[in-house]
Parts: sequence; structure tokens; C-alpha cells
Amino acid sequence: MKSVKWYEGVEVREVPIPPIPQGWVLGKVLTAMTYSPKLTGFSEVMIRNVTLGSFGVVRVVEAGVESNVVVGKIYGVVPFCGVGFLGLDVDGLLSEYSVIPSTCLIELKGEPIDKYSSLYIEFSYVEELLKIARRLNSAIIVGCDFTSYVLSLSLKSLVDVTAFCNDEVFKPLHEVGISVRKDLSELRSYDLAIVTENPRFEITKYLTNAGIIYLTPKQPHITLRYFGQPKKVSLVRPSRFNYGSGRKALSGIVKYVLDSNVAFTNDFNEVKNLVEVFPRVSYVASNVKQ
Repeated sequence: MKSVKWYEGVEVREVPIPPIPQGWVLGKVLTAMTYSPKLTGFSEVMIRNVTLGSFGVVRVVEAGVESNVVVGKIYGVVPFCGVGFLGLDVDGLLSEYSVIPSTCLIELKGEPIDKYSSLYIEFSYVEELLKIARRLNSAIIVGCDFTSYVLSLSLKSLVDVTAFCNDEVFKPLHEVGISVRKDLSELRSYDLAIVTENPRFEITKYLTNAGIIYLTPKQPHITLRYFGQPKKVSLVRPSRFNYGSGRKALSGIVKYVLDSNVAFTNDFNEVKNLVEVFPRVSYVASNVKQ
């Protein structure tokens, strides 16, 4: 079968279908999305020979021992579920068939699938994030990219939101109605830090005591440094996923904004070139609604 791999760059290889470990499943891949290794910085932490693809939709064709799933059923796939990060240090979904931990599967609850499904799954943690934000007063989003834009739209009615930009600002972010900052001197203390890009500053310095750092899938790793008086800080990674909430989070975004941030293809061979230009590339099988 064809598989999109990471070596010194992105390559398409012919590989055998791997065996199914206990608690894992074999899925026919319907959609699969990868972050661009170079444009997002993932290339710095990806292991050699890993299969790309962190989010997607599969139809289970065979279940391993102790896999509590229904063969023939369609599931969403999220990247972290106790075994690593799919597409980063564990083989991901950009293959014709993929072997996946059953704990990475999420129910779609009858929701339809289409070419945007992998993107909905990327943001399927938004409902959990909103529950955290509702009990807080202020939040800083570290990063000013497409992820920050989507989260700002969902959060702005619940909490006072500031976005801090490491680099250039994603233009539609200016239209959201939140504070956008590029100078550390303009920051204050925040109850919640949502990380979408690698912080280039001491993030704990700008958190209140008992503050929360929330790692989005866009930034699965973070290095923290403490200086001065230590604070009690909670580090949270998404643990509850809802496909419908991801669809809702993206429902108000105009099509051209979506399509300028993710490229779609039904050909694995095209992925190699598309990841050089787009921050996200999504494979969509030909039998999935376009």
C-alpha cells in the first residue's frame, strides 16, 4: 500500500500493511490530515520513517484483541491517546490503510463526513477548552495563526482574550475583536495560556498563580522555565473530543479562509509538494463527499 513518510523530507513509499497489536485496529483511511513538517516546525521533533497524518476518519476493517470497536463502523481519529502523537512519533494516517490504537478513535455520532472532516477533528477539543474558559477571567493565546483565529472566535464571548504573536499576524485575526500584541511589555497576567506555537518567552511569568497552560495539538511539546518565585501551574492537553463541536467551531468561518489554510487532495503523491506551501494538507478518498 502507499504511505506518506517522513525521512529527511516527505516521501511516498510502498509498504506492507502492518500487523495489528492488541488493543489496536486496522482502518481503511477515508480522510487524513497532516501539518506541514517544515511550515509548522514539526520536522524538528518528528522521528525518521514515521507515517504522517495526525487527524482523520477511518472505517474499521479488522479489530485486534481487546479492541472495543465495531468492525465496519466509521470513526474519527485523534492524535494522542496514551501511546505518543500520531504522525509525529507514532505512525499516523496518511496511508491507504492504517493501524491505530483503539483509544485514539472517537465516535462521530451520526454526523456526516466530508472533505473538511479531518479539520473538524483537529478542533474537536474546543468544547473541552470552552468549559475550562467559562470559570476564568482572562486568556492569552500564544500564536497568531489560523488555530488562534478559530479559537478566538469561540472564546471571545466567554473570556477576555489576548493573542500574542511570535511572528506575523494571520490577517483575519484582526477582525475578531480581541487584543493582538507583539510586545511583551504590553502583556499582563492571565488565568489561561493557550499554546498554538512554541513560546519564545517565559510563559509562566504571565500566568496568575494556579494558572493553566493548555497545549493544542498544533503545539504538542513545550519547555517551561521558572525564574523567581515559583507558581502553581497546571499543564493540560486535550482529553475530550467531540466531532460536532469541531464542526461548530468552524461553521462561521468563510470558505476562502478555510481553503487558504488547508489543501485537499485524493492523491498521496501530491502531498509531498502541497506540504511545502500549505500549513495543513488533507487526503480525502475519492468516495468521500467533496
